[in-house]
Amino acid sequence: MLLSDDQKTTLIQSAHRLFQSSKGYNQRKITDKLQVLGYPTTTSTFNKILKGKRVGTETLTTVCKGMQVLAAQELCLQRAADLTWQSVVDCTPAVVELPTEGSDEGFILHAQGRLTLQEKTAFLAEAQSRVIEFGTTLNTFSEYFMSRKAADFKLPVQRLLERGVDFECYLLDPHWSGTLMYFDDRSAAVEGGKEGLEKIKNTLRKLKIVAAEYAALDLPGSFKIFTYRHFPFNYFLAIDPDDKARARLMVSNYLYGLPRADCPVLQFSRAAHPVLFLRYQKALRALIASAKPVDLRAIE
Repeated sequence: MLLSDDQKTTLIQSAHRLFQSSKGYNQRKITDKLQVLGYPTTTSTFNKILKGKRVGTETLTTVCKGMQVLAAQELCLQRAADLTWQSVVDCTPAVVELPTEGSDEGFILHAQGRLTLQEKTAFLAEAQSRVIEFGTTLNTFSEYFMSRKAADFKLPVQRLLERGVDFECYLLDPHWSGTLMYFDDRSAAVEGGKEGLEKIKNTLRKLKIVAAEYAALDLPGSFKIFTYRHFPFNYFLAIDPDDKARARLMVSNYLYGLPRADCPVLQFSRAAHPVLFLRYQKALRALIASAKPVDLRAIE
């Protein structure tokens, strides 16, 4: 049965009362558990729903589904046709565990900045279905294919494609006015910042060659290049981002006035740090949602 927005709101509110009375959960604990289950929302949005304030239909749907999954798992309750909650037969409640976000488990801080090529390829080797390389110019990334021997980087990426892993590359759109604005601003604090636009064009030329070489091999996995039109605040390297058990991220927050190579890198998994992972994943999804595939034939 499809639910209206009002019905979804009612169901969320009733589920919240159940968790509050039977488990003593506050709003923060519930939203953290929803994050773990893959139904992310913020505490402020959840509070709006509880107060009956208007939120988007998509958000309501996500939270409503998440509350039903949480109720089924922890309370052995399911939604009835009249929007009440009924017991699930032969069900054993299971608590959705929240990892200790302050622990070091599954979390590595590379304070010195950019990883070595060996560290990067070791991280990539774990991918099973998808890799996302997201940056501004991808200058260093593209140089790995050109300036290093094939065994260092080109062949490790090829082995991923041979296993059916899709490799996606995202960089700023050189035809977007915001790209020039971004590099003009960056050049005020970092030497060589104005060269960013030319670096993008050079990267596209290099990746065109790489993509053609992989395409000629007719491998199961794809190697694709996209451009986006947003001001970037992070570098991302994601592997299997939609796999709850295997998803991993490397994130480098761009620090103004510092060369990219000197910006610290965070490395963590969704399994060990689901709340942190899903917040960064949401930002990455927003950045690439409107990205356009590059027409390699148009690159000279």
